[in-house]
Amino acid sequence: MDAIAQPLSRVQVAATAFAYDARVRLVAVQTEEALRPAVLAKFADAESLMTPATLTFVLESPFEPDDANWLLRAEELLEEWQSASDELVAAKLEALPAISAKPAATAADFAAFVQTLAASVTSRFRLALVIAPLVVAPAVAGQMIADMAAFVNAPHLAPVRWVIVTNESLGLGSLVASLKQNGGTYAADFVEARVDPAGARAGLSAMVAGMKAAPVGASPLQLAGFAGPSVAPPPRIREAPQQTPEAQRSQMAAQGVPAGYGDVSAMHGLRIAIMEAALAAGEGRFADAVGAQKRACDITQALGLHQETGQMELLLGTYTLTGGQAKRALEIFAATAASAEAAKLGTLACQAKMAQGSALAMLAADPGLSPEAAHNKRMDAAAAYVEAGNVGAALGAWAVAIEAYRLGGDMLAALSDVPRAIAAWEKAVSVAETAPPADVAGSSALDVAKLVEKRFHAAGRPSDAQAWKARAQALALRFEQASPAEVAV
Repeated sequence: MDAIAQPLSRVQVAATAFAYDARVRLVAVQTEEALRPAVLAKFADAESLMTPATLTFVLESPFEPDDANWLLRAEELLEEWQSASDELVAAKLEALPAISAKPAATAADFAAFVQTLAASVTSRFRLALVIAPLVVAPAVAGQMIADMAAFVNAPHLAPVRWVIVTNESLGLGSLVASLKQNGGTYAADFVEARVDPAGARAGLSAMVAGMKAAPVGASPLQLAGFAGPSVAPPPRIREAPQQTPEAQRSQMAAQGVPAGYGDVSAMHGLRIAIMEAALAAGEGRFADAVGAQKRACDITQALGLHQETGQMELLLGTYTLTGGQAKRALEIFAATAASAEAAKLGTLACQAKMAQGSALAMLAADPGLSPEAAHNKRMDAAAAYVEAGNVGAALGAWAVAIEAYRLGGDMLAALSDVPRAIAAWEKAVSVAETAPPADVAGSSALDVAKLVEKRFHAAGRPSDAQAWKARAQALALRFEQASPAEVAV
């Protein structure tokens, strides 16, 4: 737990300093995909602390060699500007000025566009731009860093402050060092916000040891691996008597909870098996991970927990796949998908079929395959993702279906089959347009719609691009109208 908490704590300190100290012109954060949402949330939350009042915009368009990267960011910024204006109006506050300037392609154009935005609200707000590309291609990474240095050092952009968040190692430390040399100690800050693998494994190992040492009758916290006495404490004087097994089973049945969850000893053994498998996999001992996870499958099966058995089988297949046994993993995933589909377990069936796609993609990487055979195997993987989407959509697992279609489209696009890629992406967006908004508001459907719009724009098909832009805007409105309470459910 500390392995995750510590890097996020460093980000929190940096975000707070950024909010309170206007001398900090730039914060550069190197993180990883799993922590990225939490990192961005820290800077979004810091907006409310900033003095003078500041508008913070997060720009996530990828940096690709064949894209007009600063144009994409300017267009994204203009959309965010309009959204922020709409939110101000909804709160019965003055709207942001309408911007007539059109975004253009170069870094200098982007800087001029940002200057225009900043100047239009200088009496009310400052601007903070979080440049957080989902991907930075190595071929354009150096130019991106050079452009960012120019932005931070530009006198005409002095009212604007900057944050960079990337998953890649881009030499951010050198950028920060040069800015400090020119602008002083507080001009910039660099934060390393990645999980320490060794620390994470040590924490997990200690937790497993604690779980195994927990005595019969231990507290729930001790059963989960936390500290506690070596023997169970005596019952408290006024403690309510424990339920009889019959009463417990009756209560669980009335609440729709499977009876297997009432077997405390078996469930404790299940937790230990799952944690041992995760620990072994983290240390690269995949044969041990598979063995421990197989025990977990056996326990859930013996307890009659059918859905949970499928979930344990997905983990088993994943460890098998990561251990290099792609064919065996494919068999596990196929069996899990078939049983889940027969039982109408939509999410599980869709996930298992997506896992088949992953296994097929790994088989395609076999160096012994001919280029044609490897290509065909990748096409099979893409087809598996699309089929996963079909199954998920048919069984009401809409959010997972969207992600499956997206992955299928991404793989088809990488294989230069753009028409089928767009067809897969279109299915993802269609699901989001027809499913209950609260069920899909957190999906990537909106990103998919924007991606297709940009592809048509780059291909010189403005009418198609405009149609997809309209779909994206309608989808965004649909998601916004899903109440927070509904989404939470």
